Amino acid sequence: MNVVNLALTMSLLLALPVSAEQQADSSAVIQTGAVTLNAPSQRLGDVNRICVASFGSGEGADLIRQKVINRFIKSGGVTVVDSPAEADATLSGAAELDPLRGGTRYMAEGVVNLVGRDKRILWTEDVASRRFLFPSHSAKGASNAVADKMVKLISEAITADKNQVVSK
Repeated sequence: MNVVNLALTMSLLLALPVSAEQQADSSAVIQTGAVTLNAPSQRLGDVNRICVASFGSGEGADLIRQKVINRFIKSGGVTVVDSPAEADATLSGAAELDPLRGGTRYMAEGVVNLVGRDKRILWTEDVASRRFLFPSHSAKGASNAVADKMVKLISEAITADKNQVVSK
């Protein structure tokens, strides 16, 4: 909000009829000159701490979630925290480990969202192990492939956004 718009808004507010109680409450704000402006929206590049929440109740969902946590910790790019209140953003969604061909081969997939403190979705992706290129994944291989891909894509997106802000 620029100064002209702010001055116009304040003059309109002062011209509105208010009760004595409302005037007493608002006069402190006017007298001190304090003005509340909306904070800028959170950017993906602002994310330094992530809470990895539930990936649902599908087969293998918690295994994939734990592998994502491990990979974030090992990468050192972001800090993983236990509580959304401590986090800059929360990663959640649905993930599943699907048996193929009689249960000896697996495909893993997940659809995840990274949601900022302001409840806006900062990043989203549909991630799957490469079933058609490598159909012989074990459960471990498929879950590793999806966790690796999720962390890589999120980390690259955060870094790209940080670099974009720096270059402006």
